[in-house]
Order: sequence, then C-alpha cells, then structure tokens
Amino acid sequence: MIRCTRLVTRGSSLVVLGTCLFAVALAPAAESAPPAATVLPTAVAPRMGTAPQIDGKIGPGEWETLHVAGLVARGEKADRDLLQPRLGEFWVGWDEQNLYLAMRSAVHPARGPKAVQGPPEGIKDSRNLVTEDSIEIWFDMHAGDRDAHMYQFFLNPLGALSDTWMRLKYNAVRTTWRAEGLRQAHSVQDGIWTAEIAIPLASLQVEDRSLPMALRMCRNYQDPHNQSRWAPGVTAYDDRATMPRIRLDPNAPVIQELSFQDAQGVHVALRVANTTAAAIPVKVRIGGTVEGAAREDKDWTAELAPGAEQAFAWKAAFPPSEDGAVHAEIRVTGAGDEVLYHRDIKWRPAEKPQWDPAETNE
Repeated sequence: MIRCTRLVTRGSSLVVLGTCLFAVALAPAAESAPPAATVLPTAVAPRMGTAPQIDGKIGPGEWETLHVAGLVARGEKADRDLLQPRLGEFWVGWDEQNLYLAMRSAVHPARGPKAVQGPPEGIKDSRNLVTEDSIEIWFDMHAGDRDAHMYQFFLNPLGALSDTWMRLKYNAVRTTWRAEGLRQAHSVQDGIWTAEIAIPLASLQVEDRSLPMALRMCRNYQDPHNQSRWAPGVTAYDDRATMPRIRLDPNAPVIQELSFQDAQGVHVALRVANTTAAAIPVKVRIGGTVEGAAREDKDWTAELAPGAEQAFAWKAAFPPSEDGAVHAEIRVTGAGDEVLYHRDIKWRPAEKPQWDPAETNE
C-alpha cells in the first residue's frame, strides 16, 4: 500500500474574483467544531479546444479546463485532512488524443526543490521518488470495473519518472511498463514548481471516454515531508474506494475552483464557463460551518449561454480561537441534477511555520 500528498493554492486571478465575493452571515449556535471533510470529490472535465503546450509554463487562458484549488494534508490526528497550507493547484483536461494534467505547487523558498534524479533511461524507472519533491498520480480508468487497468505515476522537477501498470483482476503488476508517448515539462521559479504532463489516452487503454475514471492527484512535499491529496479520509493510495471520480465530457462546462484563505478568513470562489455551442443550466451551492456557528448555504441557479461565464463565492471569517476551523462545501449540478463538481474542505488558520527554516540542503 502506498500513501500520498496534500497542498494549497492561490493565483493572480483570485485577486480579481476577490472583489465579487459575497459575505454570508453565520448565525450563532452552540459551541461545536465543524464536521470533518468526508465528501469523495467528483468532477467533470471538458474537452479542450486547443491543446496546451507542454513546456512547463502555464500561459493566460492556456488551461481553460477543470481546475482544483488545494489538496488536504495527510497530517497526524487533529491535523489530518486539513487544507495543506503550502501553495498548490492542479488542472485536468483532454482532447481526442491525450489526457492533460498540470500542477503548480510551492517548493522550499530558500533551498528550492528536493530532487536529485533526472529522466530515466529506457524502461528503467526512477526509484523512491516519494522522498523527493514529487507529483504522484493514480488512475483507475474504469472506476468500479474489476477487470480495469490501474496506473501509478511519479514525476519530479528534473523529469524523473516512475510508471507502473496494474491489472486488478489478476493481481498483476508491471514496473517495467512505460506509458508510450508521455510528455512532461517542468520549471521552477520564485519558489513555485510548474509541471505539465500529456499522457496519450491510448497508452491508458481508454476506449470509452464516457465512463468515469478514478483520479488521485497527490503532492509529496519535503522540508518537512508531508503527503497531500485531493480526497479526505485516505489511508492507502491504491484504495479505489477513496479515489475521486472524474468524467470526460465534451458538453461539460469549465469549472474552476479558485478558493483561498487570507488574514480575513476563507474565500471559497468558483468560476463556471460555457465553451460549448449550447446553453448549459447549472445549480451552485457553496456554504459550510464556522466553529461555534450553524451551517449556512448560498444557492444560485444560472443558465449559461454559449461563451458566457459566471463567478460564485462564499466568505467566512475564522473564529477567534487559534484552532478554530471552517468547513466549506462546493456542489455544482447540471441538467437532471447530474453532479459536475463536488468537494468539501476543512480550513484552519496557518499558525505553524510552513517550511523548515534551514538554508542549506542536507
């Protein structure tokens, strides 16, 4: 069994969305902690009209596709499944040939990324990348199908790669397998590691794109080490039951979560855009619980015309207690109440240092 990562995000676009946040008054209630995050994340990824350049740079508008803001920490006891205070975000997109993934995450501001292994030779995998700053990805291409193939990938900022093929029905594992045609590119600048990845759908044996796949995106942080991921309640990373579900749908809207926290509290922000040729109805609910207060939700109903987009937001201040937490939930549904995006997050003020302050690599 292998365990995995956690992280948090913030981008320049958040500053713009921050101007349209709606404050939600939270009614007082009996003292109680917000509930734990328990939702198995679900999302839909639209087909990308233009394939992104795999060059380690995320240009404006280049990743007009599903965006997730922040992973949750593996943590210990009370810290488990809290939002990772270190920067991080990821994108998922696709076209007829490839599945596209991108991630931006923080590395040590003084030492940079902890990474020593470079690109592998032939089918020989890089080894033990969990001990380096790395991205860990798990795919179950037809979630719930016992005969499905499952895949695991590790990548680091120097282009190291480890990929493994598994056939669950026969307990078969091939570490010498290589995803034919995989491309990756990385850059590290100003304490931020940007990774872009393209994986041919054929190499993942995807024949029916309408079937949901399970996708676990993880970040192995170093200095200090912590594993962060998208779903709460994870122990083993190869546990299919806790892997978030994603559908690839050419008629889906672009859903981009842009949540962040600052000294004022939690800002849960969402952008939904219609890049298709037909109108898309959506219902959005954002809300949650502040410690010591009753749950409050804000609901919207919108009909997005082709080319239209709309921002949705919910804001809550942290309670006075240093350990006070905010539990936030996002749910977007489409026609027939099909779930387009659903996750919950538990936030707490980041009072602890995010990094080991040492200035030199060990």
